[in-house]
Amino acid sequence: MDFAKALQIVTKDIHGALGSMDPAAMEALADLVVKARRTVVAGQGRSGLIARAFAMRLTHLGISAHVAGEVTTTAVGRGDLLVAISGSGSTGITCHIAKKARAAGAATACLTGSRGARLSRMSDLVVFVPGLPTAKSRRPPQRTTAQFGGTLFEQCSLILLDALCLLLMERLKQSRSKMLSRHSNLE
Repeated sequence: MDFAKALQIVTKDIHGALGSMDPAAMEALADLVVKARRTVVAGQGRSGLIARAFAMRLTHLGISAHVAGEVTTTAVGRGDLLVAISGSGSTGITCHIAKKARAAGAATACLTGSRGARLSRMSDLVVFVPGLPTAKSRRPPQRTTAQFGGTLFEQCSLILLDALCLLLMERLKQSRSKMLSRHSNLE
């Protein structure tokens, strides 16, 4: 295989997976983010990197956003939102964070590739993201991919959350210049 073929496989996988998405779930997530006093994101591994990228864009949009576990993350409670990302829906730390957020009264939403997983059962909103080649449940996977592990799930999660930020940019009437004024200037 050459690079062009690898790129074709990846883009075909992403297009196929996103083509089966429920846009209503992302619209509902947009509503939750807009209504929330502040949004905290959580995830581990590559899902955690996607969560951090999402929090950064929310900050650029003027939304109070934090990453669970960071020293500057404030306490959560009623009026707040936790957005958890876990392909398996059973990542221990992410599920623990979601459980604590719910106990504190925060709304919870998750992006997951496993329907009915523990994280889904403790979330107010579940965004099912296709793309896991091997589900940790006993059911067969929804979609197969040549890519390793949860790569397709992670790619789709990033694209979905970037599209959500574009939607939020319009809903919140945020210009590029206003967002740029909130971008880090310490780089």
